[in-house]
Amino acid sequence: MKNRHNGWEARRLNREKDDLVAKVFGYPDNRSMRHARNAERLRAILKTPPDNDESELFVTREVADALDSTPKVIRWLVYCHHLAAEKLPGERARKLWFRAGAVRKYFDNSRRGFHAITRSPTVAENPHFRAGMVFTKDAAAVELNITKRGVEYYLARGILKKAQSSTSSNKRVVLITRESLAALAWKRIEKAERDYKDAARRYNLAAEKRKKICGANRDSGQH
Repeated sequence: MKNRHNGWEARRLNREKDDLVAKVFGYPDNRSMRHARNAERLRAILKTPPDNDESELFVTREVADALDSTPKVIRWLVYCHHLAAEKLPGERARKLWFRAGAVRKYFDNSRRGFHAITRSPTVAENPHFRAGMVFTKDAAAVELNITKRGVEYYLARGILKKAQSSTSSNKRVVLITRESLAALAWKRIEKAERDYKDAARRYNLAAEKRKKICGANRDSGQH
């Protein structure tokens, strides 16, 4: 019993020491620091070509944070058999582990790439969303390089169209059709081209006017 007590005390002291080190790096404790670094590790693996790191294991929350999602969405994707998970041998808890290769495979099976993960379980499971036929407000904002408020402005004016068919039971989730998003994107590109040409024309006119004025001043100075 004495040795066991001493072991607990040693573990407590080591944990306190690790927590102090984590606080130096701006984390509340060592557990939070390891969690954040594992999430960054997974994000880095997914952004590079497949290699030997594909077999590394990550827990649900680390996968969710790495993909800017929520654990609820990750567990829902597992339940729908879209994302493969596994349990360690002999582990009685419900903790799920994910290999980096399994997460990459989910993206490879989806046309949306990293946009295949959202913070809504029903949207993430939506086949139209996974096929890239509809977009959430956040995804549309990224595609158009505007703010979410800008997306809502275009929705209110009817320029962006809401998807009529959706398997999502959450009525508060707004999905935008790919066709209307592509049409608006082309309109914005065409407007930018017109603005550029107009600015170039006005610049050339101003340059010609400046040239004439400067030339007239030089001639008058010579006389």
